[in-house]
Amino acid sequence: MLLFVLCTHSFDKFNHIKMLKAYVKLAELYEKDWGKFSLHYINGINNIKEEFHLKISSVLDISCGTGDLINELKKCYEVAGSDISPDMINIARKKFPSIEFHISDMANLKLNKKYDLVLSTFDSINYLLDYNHFDNTLKNIFNLLNPAGYFLFDYNTDVMFREKHSGIIEREAEGIKFKQILEYNDEKRIATTIFDFGNDVKEIHIQKAYNYDEIKNILEINNFKIIHSTSVDSRKEVDEKTHRVLILAGKKK
Repeated sequence: MLLFVLCTHSFDKFNHIKMLKAYVKLAELYEKDWGKFSLHYINGINNIKEEFHLKISSVLDISCGTGDLINELKKCYEVAGSDISPDMINIARKKFPSIEFHISDMANLKLNKKYDLVLSTFDSINYLLDYNHFDNTLKNIFNLLNPAGYFLFDYNTDVMFREKHSGIIEREAEGIKFKQILEYNDEKRIATTIFDFGNDVKEIHIQKAYNYDEIKNILEINNFKIIHSTSVDSRKEVDEKTHRVLILAGKKK
């Protein structure tokens, strides 16, 4: 997943605690539990390929986490994976040594090869915190794709963050108990998730909320057209109540 290292001096109320890079503490939990959810994307990808008659032989996952999804896709496609988290990629390389993995921000990944499909899953797009970073990411994805290539991604909408991203959730995974503290600034459209593991050890994730029109506009500016969009939760058309969106975009010809 695409995540940012946040400095403690930027958050005065956290200066006294041990702040971790995003997905340092969570990398192990992601691998043991949450990473399995990536396998649910396989059927969706195959269904979209068939429905829209996509010609795909190579796939690049630019938010690959610990590599479970790209390893499954390896059964049918030539694949590679990338993630900004070194901890995630270290796990992925140990699990799947035959797959090519890279450590990179989505906007700066440079490869000698081009791909038919670029993937970004699990709301990694929401970690692009400003327009310029989003714009640069799309320009880079465009260059990573073959002329008839596609970009498939999901994101959480501003509606989801406004309605759901608040409160404290008590969690336990693999015997590790922690709190998930959710906050949302509607004016700035910034969502903060703090994972509190106790003993003053916390991990902070920050995301930007986007609406459908903004996503559509920035795609068009970067020479992509939306081929298909749907609600991830209901599988229905995107509307003003949609919480999570899946988009298939193609390079303009």
